[in-house]
Amino acid sequence: RIPDVLDNVRFDVLHNPHLGLTATLHKLYSNAKDMADTVVPQEYGTTILQKRTVAIKVCRSLLHKIRDDLLIARTDNKTDMRYMINMDYSADLPINTMGRRIRTRLYFTSESHLHTLINVLRFAAEGDSCKY
Repeated sequence: RIPDVLDNVRFDVLHNPHLGLTATLHKLYSNAKDMADTVVPQEYGTTILQKRTVAIKVCRSLLHKIRDDLLIARTDNKTDMRYMINMDYSADLPINTMGRRIRTRLYFTSESHLHTLINVLRFAAEGDSCKY
């Protein structure tokens, strides 16, 4: 698969310069990247309907998590303790306002989930009532 070739060449460029193949690997990397940029997005459907369908199936749980986090972030319910700073560790934290809610979210996911998430956002129908 082209994405595998790209990953392997990228690894060799970064971690194996001692092989003396730097110029060859850079050329191979450039060609593999051009091919991957064309092929990889097509792995998740070729039509808009296919892209939406695949995307919803692949990243359904990520979409639920993002939706739930957005709903919680826009509420002003001070009793929701799930997203408060843990006071057990307050002595170790140089934070002035310990009682505030945490609204920062970091999501770690795979490249395939990012492609499908972008497809959901890009191809969402206007007024879409679909429940992800």
